[in-house]
Amino acid sequence: MTIAKQNISPTDGVYISYCLDGNLFNLQRLQSKTLVTMEPLKNIEKFTYLGSVLSSTNDLTSEMQRQIGLASASFGRLSYRVFMNRDLTSTTKISVYKVICLSILLYRSESWVLYRRHLKKLEAFHTNCLQCILGVKWWHRVLHAEIHSRAHVNPIETIISQRQLRWLGHTIRMPTDRFPLQDTL
Repeated sequence: MTIAKQNISPTDGVYISYCLDGNLFNLQRLQSKTLVTMEPLKNIEKFTYLGSVLSSTNDLTSEMQRQIGLASASFGRLSYRVFMNRDLTSTTKISVYKVICLSILLYRSESWVLYRRHLKKLEAFHTNCLQCILGVKWWHRVLHAEIHSRAHVNPIETIISQRQLRWLGHTIRMPTDRFPLQDTL
């Protein structure tokens, strides 16, 4: 293993040590302390980077909660103007829901690896929004499949699968020197 070091005094900036062996993630390197201006950085459990919640456990639960919260906030802001508006048709309301709320809910879903618990949370939010838009209450005892067919909207699992397959198709058709294709294969 070759280690390249650049000697920088503490007044010049950050001391950087990097490896040229091709290994990006090395357990020994990940557990070592990172120094910035000779003070160690703290290890944290999760942080937000480019809109994604990254955690030390690589679990999507916090990401799901964040996306559901953002989509719920946008649904709430539009509720009285759009979704509860009796002058708009349900087709218009569903179109607005698809364009705004579903886009926020499923942002970056192409790269998610979902477990059943994640799909259940997403599907519950999706169905609750559709019930609100269509005016269906819980005591009406309407099946979720019936709600999806009335709204002409697929279940969330189908929508995510379509998005992931579409993204995979784009990356497969890319030239071989592009980074996303190298990362996928």
